[in-house]
Amino acid sequence: MKTFHALSGLFVFITLKILINFNKEFLNRNFFRIDDFINTLMVFVVLIYVYTNKEKFIEYQPKKNNKIFFIVIIISIIFHTYRTLINLPYSFLHSDNVISNLHVNRMINFDLNVYQATWNEHTTLLIYIQKYAIQIFKIFGFENDLLIYFIVFILFTSLSCLLIVKLSNFFTDYKAIGFVIGTLYFIDSVGAGNRTLRFDTRSFGSFLMLLFTYFLYKYTTNRNINDLHMTVVFGTFAMFNLESYSLTILILFLTFIYVEKPGLRILGKLFFTFLSTFSSIFLFHFLTDQLNDLINLNILFHLQSSRVESVNLLYAISGVEFFPGLNLYLFIFLLWPIFLLRFKNYLKNKNIIYLNSYILGELLHLILTGPRWIAYGQIMRIPLMIILCIYLDKFAVKIGLNKSFDNFKYKISTSLLIPVVLTAFIGGPSIFNSKIERQKEILIGESSRIEIIKLIEENTDNNAYFLWTENKNWSWMFLNSNYLPATRMWLWVQAYEENKSYFSWSDRWGLEQIQKYWLEDIETENVDVFVIDKNFINLPNFINQYISENSALVRCISDFCLYKK
Repeated sequence: MKTFHALSGLFVFITLKILINFNKEFLNRNFFRIDDFINTLMVFVVLIYVYTNKEKFIEYQPKKNNKIFFIVIIISIIFHTYRTLINLPYSFLHSDNVISNLHVNRMINFDLNVYQATWNEHTTLLIYIQKYAIQIFKIFGFENDLLIYFIVFILFTSLSCLLIVKLSNFFTDYKAIGFVIGTLYFIDSVGAGNRTLRFDTRSFGSFLMLLFTYFLYKYTTNRNINDLHMTVVFGTFAMFNLESYSLTILILFLTFIYVEKPGLRILGKLFFTFLSTFSSIFLFHFLTDQLNDLINLNILFHLQSSRVESVNLLYAISGVEFFPGLNLYLFIFLLWPIFLLRFKNYLKNKNIIYLNSYILGELLHLILTGPRWIAYGQIMRIPLMIILCIYLDKFAVKIGLNKSFDNFKYKISTSLLIPVVLTAFIGGPSIFNSKIERQKEILIGESSRIEIIKLIEENTDNNAYFLWTENKNWSWMFLNSNYLPATRMWLWVQAYEENKSYFSWSDRWGLEQIQKYWLEDIETENVDVFVIDKNFINLPNFINQYISENSALVRCISDFCLYKK
């Protein structure tokens, strides 16, 4: 493809993008479909141009003027950074992140353990990391809890990127590919312009699985038993972080036995390491009086919770896309079996055998756990990034890119920045523009919000109050106002009252337990203010009765009524 033809094609596509942006309202939701299709064509034009001009494109010419190259890089980085910062309040201020933040702050302010601060939690591991991080950052003057939460997320994402770069060495000798994959993972996790960012048990679980996988691969090359012990330690913590990871780790362990054929002595040492790690977790929860709650409110609860929604694996895998319409992850996933059939020699590679076991485990993991929510699909990101690394390695060898690129002066910086350039103008803030408009329609006016918070300030000196409203109001009523939700049941009484289909409310977790915990916490936390959204679902009878008998109406603003003891 000639340069003129490539530039002409890109000019036409960019012109089309501008035209449809001017007609966004007329096109309605078709705007996103058309925009995604144009983005796909633009990426194909770029890839075809690189392939057909590989010698000229890669050849190092030290005297050649590289101004255009640097201008494109700089503009892309500026635009990408700007878009990320603009979208951040809407992409990171997600219900799950707000819940975790409020959970940690309840632990700190009331000196509670994990299960005293909130009724049900997947793991104590991530919550304690967040708690200590917030406390450390506050020593240095950081006051914005959500910002601290985001910084911790960035830290673990950065470590994950470094691990992906290290892990890529087991699948390619071409270091530039590792940098491309690591950078793409970081952008996908942090700079996504079209979806919410979640720092939860699954994103943290991906970090632990990266550590587990890295040390496993490292052992297969150097036979250092210490790496195998590290594999067991991180595997145990990964299972503790999210019990459904047990399936993936079990499959990988069985694959290890099949491939490596370790002796009984090694297996005995590994079992002792597992017992030691497991015992330390057990002992910590026993000493902090959380062991019973860990078993009852995490393991048994999640094992017995029901799933009525059908499992759609393809939807889950493609649903966490950075690219809104390209379906890159889905393409990578569906191409993998075809790739292995085409290049059967890969099937004999030990590293690929482990990778296939990893993929199988995560697929079964998704089937076992839902996916109730599309965010569950993010557990597939790590194996899919490894597959993409293999694709790029094969592509580089196929066209001889690996030989010619070694002479390129800017190979490291280019490897880091190529994902930035490719993703900078894809997706965009259009989806969040519609989300902002939707929030303006849903939320009550800003003046009313200020008035409600002022009314709460006038009627309580406590850090917490009882709030009955939907989650869209949690950020401004709790987080932005430095208040906390009262009682460990603040979220779950709502789930019970709404009769959520994905919970099996047995006697172990039913109304009797909810009433018991709620009444205990109302008294011990000295709650004296109740704010009820009259436009929300009806209050549970026992809460309604308690408020009627123990408080009086102060005032209503919009649909929010404040009651005081």
